[in-house]
Parts: sequence; C-alpha cells; structure tokens
Amino acid sequence: MIPIISGVRYYGDVRGCGGQHIATRFVHLYFLPLIPLGSMWVTGEEEREEKGLLGKKKETVTVGVEIPFHFLSAFMGYLRTWMLLFSVISFFQGRYLLGVSLIVASVISILVTGVYGAKANRQKLFGAQTGLYCDPDILPRDTAARMLEQLLPEWRARHGNMPPESFTGEVEKRCTALHYAVLRLTARTTQSARARELAEALFQKVVWTLMKQRHPDAPAVQRLAQRQSEQEAQLRQEPAHVLEGTLGAFSEAHTGTSAPLVLAWYQQSQWERLREASADAGDLPSTYAAWLQEASQLIAQPHLRVRTVDMDVDELLRAASEAHVPVDRRFRTDFIHQKARTRAAA
Repeated sequence: MIPIISGVRYYGDVRGCGGQHIATRFVHLYFLPLIPLGSMWVTGEEEREEKGLLGKKKETVTVGVEIPFHFLSAFMGYLRTWMLLFSVISFFQGRYLLGVSLIVASVISILVTGVYGAKANRQKLFGAQTGLYCDPDILPRDTAARMLEQLLPEWRARHGNMPPESFTGEVEKRCTALHYAVLRLTARTTQSARARELAEALFQKVVWTLMKQRHPDAPAVQRLAQRQSEQEAQLRQEPAHVLEGTLGAFSEAHTGTSAPLVLAWYQQSQWERLREASADAGDLPSTYAAWLQEASQLIAQPHLRVRTVDMDVDELLRAASEAHVPVDRRFRTDFIHQKARTRAAA
C-alpha cells in the first residue's frame, strides 16, 4: 500500500529582502500545493518540541507575521512547483528542450518576483529598526498599530512629545531608521498621506547623504548640490516665524560639510505666550497650527539638512529680561544659535 503524504507547507516565496520573504501556506499532497490557506511574511524558522503519542519530538516551524492573502505568492506557489514536476516528466519522456525551458522559466519567476534597487533599500531601512525587512503596506493595520506602540516609547525618549511628522534630525543610522519606521507605520495605521510623504523625503535624504559620501564627484551629485544651493538661497527669504536660525549656525561642528539649517521648535502650550511677549507678534502666525504647517513644509524638503532645537519660551523670556532687550526675531535667532552651539559642543 502506497503511503499518503500530505500536510501543510509554505510555497511561493516572493518579494524577498534581508533573508525574509512572503510565502503562502498550502495544503499539499505529495508535496504538491493544492489548497492555499493564507500568507505570511516569513522571518525564519525555529525548532520547537511537540508532544506526540511516542513522546516529544522536534519540529522545524516557519515563523513570521501573518499578512493578508497574497495572490502573487499563491500563484507562484502553484506555478513553480507544477513546472518543476512537468519538467521532470518531460525529461523522462525525452523532451529535453521542454524540460530545460520549464526549469529556466521557474528560475526567471524567482528573479522577477524579487525586490531590488530603491524599493529594497526602503525595506532595509524599515527593517533596520523593526527587524521586518518588508514593505509596511503589506502588514495588517492592527499589526502595524502594535508595532507603532512598541516604537513610540523609544521615540519619546529621544525626542519628547514632538510629533514624528514634525521632526527631522541629522542622518545617522539608528535615529533615521527609527524616524522612518515610525512614519511608515503611522502612514499604514492612519492612512496619513503626510506621514508617507515625509517618510519618502527622509529616505531621499539618506540616499542623498550616501551619494555625497561615496560619489562626491558624480554628475548626479553635482546636479543635486546645485539644486540644494538654489533651495538654500530661497530659504533666506523665508518668513521670520519659520526661519529662526541660519544656514551657518553649525559650521564649527561640521567642518568640511554644508552646514544644516537650524530650526527653533516651539511647543503648542507656549505659543500664545510667545506671541504676547514678542515685539514682532504681527509677523508670527496667529495659531500654532499655522506655524507647524509652515515649519513642517520646510523640514520635508529632501535635499536640506535641518536640525531642530527645542525652544523653551520661558527660558527665552528670562534671557531677554536679563539682557534688557525686546523679544524679536533678532534676539530669538541669537538665542537659538547659542543653544545650537551648546548642543553641538556637548
């Protein structure tokens, strides 16, 4: 009697990145996929002990994150396995050309369903923080929400209560990966187009920084540098309430590189107090939301290095009182420069 071999296995590996991939779980018969049951972003395998009638036994279990059913993965699960079967049959029947063609087609199907270039780099940046080297858009929203909740304590420890949509920092691997992951998960959880745009702008900043480091004389880098210079020239014309710093504030700390723009960052609870105490209150937006929108637009420009520095209005007012000077743009700029230099030297 021929034994019946059946069970559940994963087939149809696609969109692989960082040693991880999408796969679909199938009911199989003699290792041929028959009925798809669901898809998973597979992160690896682990051995587990299972109790059976004959005692404990070790089993290798596929682990990862459940995702919505992935049609491409399911299709490839069928296609590759059955093409391999028919290629073997073709060789036995002497139809070698057909057999080779089916094997080549199977290999091509693996190559064309991979992830390459910028898309792979986006997934690697996301995975550097989360450990999942996937496109966050394939994750269920509740999974994305749980991951976001796990990242927010680290975000708050680094940046306080500043919203991720309103922050930018120097491009350094750990901080940038955290910021990118929080923005992508926010976009997935809330469907925020703003968070998605800022995540893409942050990714472009990473690309721009790496290009400048690795290929400083490349024509593309020179063109982007020219574009950056033009944007910096435009920024010098920004309204006073947006540009509370200058492009040269960090020149001492960043010798040999283009200095970042220093942006004073205010808290919503202190905005009205700032307006009441400022001699140039008429030049400031009437609401914190209006200021936040303009400042966020400045931050989102991909080819600029922007450093935010928290502005404590109470501290600002005390300093102005001690110096016996009005609180205006000039004083705010001098004050934020001093804080920026102190922070850079720390």
